[in-house]
Amino acid sequence: IGRLIPGPCTCGSTLSILEIKGRPIEFIKTPSGTLIAGHEIGTVILDRFFLRVRQYQIREEENSLRILIVPQGASLTEKESAELSALIQGRVGLMSVIVQQVRDIPRIGNKFVRFVPKSTTTSLPLHSSETP
Repeated sequence: IGRLIPGPCTCGSTLSILEIKGRPIEFIKTPSGTLIAGHEIGTVILDRFFLRVRQYQIREEENSLRILIVPQGASLTEKESAELSALIQGRVGLMSVIVQQVRDIPRIGNKFVRFVPKSTTTSLPLHSSETP
């Protein structure tokens, strides 16, 4: 959603000012400097494991991604976890990918967040409970 703001810009530009509101896109910065939109990783998860994953969260850590998975029904097998890790690894290159199955994913504030950037992860609990 956007709207034109009347009046001149404080920077001196003579162009119209357009204010845009919407959901922000979080980016993962790989060690090589490549930016990957966080939702791209979510697409990888859901494209292959839509019926197997009830909920997921991507947590960016120092040079790695931790993918928290709440399985739909039975836990993912080791083979499925390895496949998921490899698919994500193909997108992020040199970052390590840790797939961790949990019983639930705690909310941040009053909402569920699918992507948690590196600057936030240090203050969050790793998980509320692991699957057996």
